[in-house]
Amino acid sequence: MTQQQLLTQVEKALKEVIAPEMDLDGALLDVVGIDDGCVQVRLNGICSSCPATMMSMLAAMEQHLKTMVPEVDYLEAVI
Repeated sequence: MTQQQLLTQVEKALKEVIAPEMDLDGALLDVVGIDDGCVQVRLNGICSSCPATMMSMLAAMEQHLKTMVPEVDYLEAVI
């Protein structure tokens, strides 16, 4: 799978499946990049101001994403 295909698959999973399941607006979640199995995301809006909420959300998203896209090893929040 190419990097672009992986990026497309990850963005689709996060914005179309995972964000709605977690009651997030997909616009509040940006995929910044993918590097060697690490998906870098930026959370915007109210979620970004609370580190505890951000970590809990990332852990839940990571679990779902790894199931949907096996090439993903982990999520990393970026500022």
